[in-house]
Amino acid sequence: MRTLFITGTDTGIGKTIVAASIARALRARAVDVGVLKPFASGNDDEEALSDIRLLQGAAALIEPPTAGTPFRFHAPLAPLSAARLESRHVPVPQALRLVRDYMAGHTATIIEGVGGAAVPLTERILVSDFIHDLNLPALIVARSALGTINHSLTCIEHLRTRHVQISGILFVRHEEGPLSQAEQVGPPTVCELSGMRNYGLVPHIPEIASATSDDSRLQYLPWQCEAIQAVANDLTLPG
Repeated sequence: MRTLFITGTDTGIGKTIVAASIARALRARAVDVGVLKPFASGNDDEEALSDIRLLQGAAALIEPPTAGTPFRFHAPLAPLSAARLESRHVPVPQALRLVRDYMAGHTATIIEGVGGAAVPLTERILVSDFIHDLNLPALIVARSALGTINHSLTCIEHLRTRHVQISGILFVRHEEGPLSQAEQVGPPTVCELSGMRNYGLVPHIPEIASATSDDSRLQYLPWQCEAIQAVANDLTLPG
């Protein structure tokens, strides 16, 4: 596989850090990698564009952030709800065409979704439907801590009912220190019960949370960790 859609069990789960780290790992292998985050919501345009700026920086792309995230909404809500507040709609057919055209221009493409897999884009279309219509494999990003068994299995089941191919799941830590008991048993249990590939754990990097610039966030991306390298390995397999 050369293109991957990054989705998650929730919002704020770590999708952007994972997507940017994968892009950075591919760039280190001299892969021509493109990045997109088609939909974003934020309190202002700068906030809505912050994630795509990090993705583009990780991929060393010189592209307008507004092109990387073309569909932006003011309220920090699901696109359906945010669009309604602005008397707008989410143009899903246009977004699908844009993504397909963009993918054709790069050897590999990392696409980050908005929120979790079941977030509504319109009254009839969820993020999972968007992934299915693109016919792309999804990588699930989940938290490593207590609660991940329920959240992860629910997300996996939802994507399967939407007929989305799932490449695997990786788990993001949200605190430093030794693994908690829940972190030790939760991720393996998810994969045991679901049959999912476990790419492993992404470490918590406190410097990213406290960074005040895009360059600082780029500096601390955990792109060399085993979980990210395992995803990059799959993306660069021949065929």
